Amino acid sequence: MIKKIVSKALTSVFLDKNARRTMEVKRRLHSLPAAGPARKPEMTRQDLNARLDAKLENFRRQAADPATLERRELIQNAMKIHSAKSKIFENLSDEERQKLHAMAMTVFSDGSGK
Repeated sequence: MIKKIVSKALTSVFLDKNARRTMEVKRRLHSLPAAGPARKPEMTRQDLNARLDAKLENFRRQAADPATLERRELIQNAMKIHSAKSKIFENLSDEERQKLHAMAMTVFSDGSGK
């Protein structure tokens, strides 16, 4: 008790109001009991099985998702377009193909596009 009185008297002499408040807040924080780590409740085997079943069902649903079928159709369509465009280049004469190749080389090797 005497220590507290002497401590308060000395802090009022040597410390300003803000420093005393800060020191008091720190004392209060240290005097509070520390909170233990939050523990998750242990899961039972039934809970684990239910979560596993839900994950498996979700995986199966994603595997049968129609978006994947739509994606396959888009890829097939892109391949058809690519083959149609490549047939156009097959129909070019050697001279036209060389001119096109030279033009592409100048455009892409220059980097400026002009």
